[in-house]
Amino acid sequence: MSLLTPRYSATSSTESHLDGLMANPSKPNQTCIYPLFTRASTGLKSVIGNDNASERRDLVRKAEYNLQANGTPIGLTRQWIIEYDTGDGFSNPTKAMKEMANTSRPETPPTKAKAPRTTPTIKRKLEDTGAQEPQAQLTAHPFKSEVLGSFLAHVKKQTNRDVSAKDAVFHRSYAKYRHMPYPDVAEDEWKSDFMQRTWINVLLHDGMTDELRQELYPGRFDLGNNQSDSRATADLGELLREINGVKKTGRGENVGGVQKKDLGTVLRGIESVIQRRLGDSSEKLIAGDLKVIKLLYRLTKGRPGHLFGLIAPPADNASVDFGDAYRDRQLDEPTPNDIRIEENELLVADLIAYLSVEIPETTLKAIHVQLLNYSKLLEAIVIENDEILLPIRAVSQTIESDPAPAYFFLAQIIDLYPNIEPATRPNACDEALYTYLRSLHFRHFVGGYADIVEKAMIAEEIKPIRLEMERFCNELAEAKMIPVDLNTPITSIEEFPELVKRQSNRFKSLIKSATGLATRDDALNDICSHASKILNAYMWVQFQEKDLRKECISVADCLASLIAIRHQQSVKTNYKPRWFGLTDVGASPLRYFDRERSVTDLQATDYIPEGVNQLLYQRFCQIHLLLIGNQDRHDSWMLFQLARLRQYALCMQSNNISGISHSINHLNDFCSNISELVAKRILISAQ
Repeated sequence: MSLLTPRYSATSSTESHLDGLMANPSKPNQTCIYPLFTRASTGLKSVIGNDNASERRDLVRKAEYNLQANGTPIGLTRQWIIEYDTGDGFSNPTKAMKEMANTSRPETPPTKAKAPRTTPTIKRKLEDTGAQEPQAQLTAHPFKSEVLGSFLAHVKKQTNRDVSAKDAVFHRSYAKYRHMPYPDVAEDEWKSDFMQRTWINVLLHDGMTDELRQELYPGRFDLGNNQSDSRATADLGELLREINGVKKTGRGENVGGVQKKDLGTVLRGIESVIQRRLGDSSEKLIAGDLKVIKLLYRLTKGRPGHLFGLIAPPADNASVDFGDAYRDRQLDEPTPNDIRIEENELLVADLIAYLSVEIPETTLKAIHVQLLNYSKLLEAIVIENDEILLPIRAVSQTIESDPAPAYFFLAQIIDLYPNIEPATRPNACDEALYTYLRSLHFRHFVGGYADIVEKAMIAEEIKPIRLEMERFCNELAEAKMIPVDLNTPITSIEEFPELVKRQSNRFKSLIKSATGLATRDDALNDICSHASKILNAYMWVQFQEKDLRKECISVADCLASLIAIRHQQSVKTNYKPRWFGLTDVGASPLRYFDRERSVTDLQATDYIPEGVNQLLYQRFCQIHLLLIGNQDRHDSWMLFQLARLRQYALCMQSNNISGISHSINHLNDFCSNISELVAKRILISAQ
């Protein structure tokens, strides 16, 4: 899931995570704000969380080399590493800058696509390791493709069937198997930040041979046939003749089959998503356009669901639960809704994979560096937000003032930013549609997230009970014979239920003091089960930690999670997850927390919908602040984040990676400049 709200520390304002102080200075990955994405995201540990200074420097150089090859400005990589690494060897920014600047690097051609300020979210060594041995060893590789041989062996293992290459790549029955994770070796795991490392994606790019290409794409208008010139002019009549094929008897083509009117859904769909009018009498077509039309026509005819409704621009139907990748939910008896959701995810995932096959590798790299996978893109934006707010936080700490008014003002200015689409040269149809789909998940998230934030706002009174909480901490300190404050880690998720059971009277008393709500003993068990799942999200967001035995949970964490659930039981906020084509879904958020399913199961399958997780986690964050009486900072921070997300999404409207890169970099520069001006004004006013 993707959680943007920081969980504020229940300490003084100068010690809050929002103010940029590290909980542990030796662990740079535990910095001022949280990663946005909590689903299978490991943060930036391998580069900036490495305790060995010489190895860390080596990783940074390798990261620079790889990013430079992909068109990323090295200065930005270097700036980010220096700014965030506080370990031995990088404590002196000037020294580190000189040392890294003097490192020799081979010359590479420049590229127009420019990476965002904080794109380097690399989490593994970025070294060229060469071709890796596939997991399955075959004596003979079909179509001279070792990856294909391993893929077919994988499909046979899953289905107990011998499957042809064409069926494995295109048939709907094998969609989920081709979108299962490819078994990358450890050195290649970083690649998943940029492209989903599924069997199909690895096959179409790393495992493609001339023989396999000829087998998969024999037709002139098959997207993937590189023997035909995609830039050559062509017309719909030629495409129709290829689709219909030659008559089995007699002479001429089978023109009685698919006609131009049958392509209407595809042509209208293309116009609706990327604003390209193909098939119009005044529009000149090229073979590449026809390849895209043919691909989309086959998908609309051969797969269930309404493809163009599924991938339509979010507008009023934005949903944080939109999916563009396969997730194994491990359901023994899936419901019709479960099946439909999976089919939709696989259809979008297939389309993205198929569209990538003819896009030049340099262009693909530019798209992947700028439009990181959904999880990593959100992480990059969080880091950018932190960089932007750094001047304001620094000044506020210096003069000991509340930064909330400055955050609020900055959010208002960003909302007024004139996001003008830059002039760019038209790109190919497959590239435009691929770029659009790479940004679609993020754009859905932005639209849906704003609605959830509004729905999650707490209207009921939550009383500050800091003194009562501190008395409870003192009692625990005496029992444990160690100092305990509101944020001292005292338990793990695994031990959390036992702690609540032992201290049930104390927790019930604190819940009532804060909310006025009484809690029965039998109800506390259910509340505790649900609260464990909120704490699981918190553990990942705050510490990138999935070990349920890790002692990271404080008194403030325990109480905030319990109150978040008890509050929902009382107010009964309704929220229906939005999945395309589904209407008969439950509106009670807590039903998705399912007491019968464990936290371990949640980590494996993510069975709680994203929107439900967001709603309850937002409440958890608010309650954390309300318990100590500091709501204004939360509200102003959220306004800033929402303003940034909205503008970021607007930068992606061109579906052209050059235009997107230009717009995002201008937005980041604008936000940084305004933040510096606001910080200077605060300092001047205080003098």
